Formats: sequence, structure tokens, C-alpha cells
Amino acid sequence: MEELNSFVESVSNFISGSFVVNLFPLIVIWYLPQLVVYFFAKLKIIWLLKEEGHANGIKKTGLFHDMRLAYHGHKFKGKVEGAETKEGYDRFDEYEIVPDSIQHEDAKSLGSKIKAILFPMSGISFIGIPPSYENHKYTHHWPDDKYVQRIEDVDSILVQKYVYGVKLESIELQGGLRFNIKLQITLQVVNPAKALFRITRWLDASLDRIRGWARDEFCHLPYSAFVAPTKARDYVKKDSEKVQQSLEDEPSETTIKDKLVVSINKIIALSEKLITSEFGVKVLLIQVAGIEPADEKAITYTTMQEEATRDASALIEKSYGKAEALKITNEVAKGLSQNAVYIQYLETLGKTGSNIIVNGESGPKSTPVSIILPSNYIEGKK
Repeated sequence: MEELNSFVESVSNFISGSFVVNLFPLIVIWYLPQLVVYFFAKLKIIWLLKEEGHANGIKKTGLFHDMRLAYHGHKFKGKVEGAETKEGYDRFDEYEIVPDSIQHEDAKSLGSKIKAILFPMSGISFIGIPPSYENHKYTHHWPDDKYVQRIEDVDSILVQKYVYGVKLESIELQGGLRFNIKLQITLQVVNPAKALFRITRWLDASLDRIRGWARDEFCHLPYSAFVAPTKARDYVKKDSEKVQQSLEDEPSETTIKDKLVVSINKIIALSEKLITSEFGVKVLLIQVAGIEPADEKAITYTTMQEEATRDASALIEKSYGKAEALKITNEVAKGLSQNAVYIQYLETLGKTGSNIIVNGESGPKSTPVSIILPSNYIEGKK
């Protein structure tokens, strides 16, 4: 019996050893080529290791050839049947990014797990044999959301949403006052082929156009349109088209601050026609992040407005109470800030020795309010 058990154990060991010895070459044969492909894909030679949320441009003998995309739930639109025969056909339109309606296999399913074991080097795409085929590289300049200018050599283009910090220097607002305005602009590349191969430095070209339009639009607005929160401005984040339509339906109800929304909507509409269609870049949102005086005249104006509001609030608080005083002075501040020439007007009155009377309304019954500032008010602030 002992001899039989020894024989069975010897056979088992032989079979086990043979299995391992035979399996090892199969593992090497199966996975070694994948490792080689992965190595070249990391170097972006022959193959390309795609990065989520990015697109890569493929060139053939130095000219545009094709694009590669890695953006979950999205794909390139591709060729439209019969489009090539139509007038104005643009091959770059095939690389517009659209939602992918195909239901992909669940990563937690058994089939996906087996596939991941057999083919662990996923996300690799074939480029072509060098030197004819190569991955497009360029130097990217961009301002981040902290307004820091960055430069980087890249070999792909981001197709996810990104917020860029843009500064508008010495913008002349209504009344001739100059301010520095900070914008937060959310952009998304919706056609990477156009962005990379139709224009040099696509981001600079897009932001330069937005800066120009902003200067043209903002010059008609007063300082007050930028400093106080308003319901309409909050809507910009949610549905700018709805706000635009409501303002067009009731133009008489349009306030100073609502006009900022209209101006921003005009910029976004222009970008759709002249940036998205040409450069493949979509402007999703424009927010005013801050505003500050750019010269002494603007500094004097903003300081006087703040001090006048504070002092006027103290004057009327005794009669109306603190809560009502804040409401009244805020209304009066609107009137003061709507026209910057009030500075010169107040200074002139102050020098004549007359008291300055600022009229306003507040409360549910539109109670008339008069704030009397002494004739030495302006002189005391100098």
C-alpha cells in the first residue's frame, strides 16, 4: 500500500511540474508582446497610450491624418453618408465630439474581468509606422483659474471642461472710469481636429476674441453692474438663454445688473458663431470673478461710494432702524453708481457750500427718502 501511495504521489508531482513548465512559456508568449506594445505606446511610437479626457492628433508626413479619442461616453461623429458630395463639406466636421449611445460592457461583469486579465494593456491605439506617422506635439500656453500663466509641451488636447482665468486690464466702463476685471471662462474643446490643425494656438485665439468682445460690451455698463449680486446673474450659471428671453420679453423691467447678463449672453452667442464653428472650442460659461479700480479716478469713485453708503446708513438708521437703513442706502447706492459723473457733480456742489441731497425710494410702499450730506462731506473725504 505504501508503494502504491508513493507511486501516485510521484505521478501527481510529475504532472504538476509538467503543467507549470508547459504553462510558463505560454504566459510569456501571450503577455510579452503586450508588454512590448505598451512600452512603445508609452513613447507614442507606432502605438499610442490614450489618456482619459484627451484627444490625440495623428500626422502623416507632417500633415493631418486622423484623430484618436479617449472620453468616456463620447465618440467622434464620423462620416455622414452623402456629406462629401455636398457643397461646403469640411472633413474636420467628422471629428466633432458627440455622446456615444452604445451601451458598453459593465466593468464589473465576468466577461470584462476575464478580458482585463487576458488583455491588461487596454487604451492602446495604433498610430502607424514612423517616420511617416507621428503623434502631433505642440507648446500649449494657458492661464489657469488662479490667473497664473502656464506653458507646457504637450502631445494631446484636453476635451473635458476647463476653467480659465482671464484678466481684462484697464477696461473703460460707463462714465469714463477704468477698471481691471477678472473673468472665469469655462471652455470645452468639441472638435479637437479644428482646434489643433485649423488655428495656431487655439486657446490664445479664442480668448483674444472673447477679450475684444468683452471690452466692446462692458464699456456700456456702469460699475454697479459688476459689484452687487443679482438674481439674474445667478441664472447665468443655470440657463442663460432663459434669462435672455425673459429680458427680451420685458425690456422695461431690465435692471442695470440684468444688462450684464445680456452682455455676457451676447459674447457667448458670438463665440458660437465665430469660435466654435471655426476653432472647435465652445464657451460654456463666463463669470465675473472680481473688479478693481485701474486708476486714481476709479479709486476715488469707489472709495466715495463705499463711504457715502456707510455714512448715509448711519444717518438714517436712527429714523428707520438698522434693517431698513441698509435697504434704503443700497437703493441710493444704485443711483449713485449708475453714472460715474456724479463724482464731479458732488465735488462741484461741495465746493459751492450747499448741502447735497440724494433722493431714493425704499420699502413696499416706495417710501421717498432724502439723504442730506453736509457741504463739507466731500472735503472731509479728501
